[in-house]
Amino acid sequence: MLRLQSRPVGRGEVVMLYTKLKKLPAKTPLGDKVGHLDDLIINGETWKVEHVVISEGFLRRQRVGVKPEDVKIDEDKEAMIISPEVEHTEVEEKVSSYHRLFVSDIQKKGVITGDGEKAGHVYDLEVATELKRWEVTRLLIDTGWTKRRLRIKPSDIEKLGDTIIIRHTKEDI
Repeated sequence: MLRLQSRPVGRGEVVMLYTKLKKLPAKTPLGDKVGHLDDLIINGETWKVEHVVISEGFLRRQRVGVKPEDVKIDEDKEAMIISPEVEHTEVEEKVSSYHRLFVSDIQKKGVITGDGEKAGHVYDLEVATELKRWEVTRLLIDTGWTKRRLRIKPSDIEKLGDTIIIRHTKEDI
């Protein structure tokens, strides 16, 4: 049995780790499996999720983007519930840009402190999934130089490019 480990953060909001979301099957309200979470597309300025990318089928691997407000996380059924009637768009290549970031690309990025020190790499993200909010609330960073892992807010990011530069110095951390 998969434990979703969602966590309430106030005002009825719930956040889940991206790696936990990826393990959830996508199902219809009647329980028929339609695919699984392939990725999330977020806006690099607002960090809001613009599309939940569902991979349909086993061999065809058709990827469709569904608006997050059309997706409900059902912790009892351990699934993402998506109505088959919702509007969706076909998602072609995984090419990230500043306004269209794939979460899977963010997980590969290194993190640099404001004073130029290597801070580690992004290993996961917290995603708010309730109240039709669907946005990244924290990036989780494995530093490698301390047992402590960092949880930074998107507002702590100074620059997002090939690497992520955060506003904090190594000493601050």
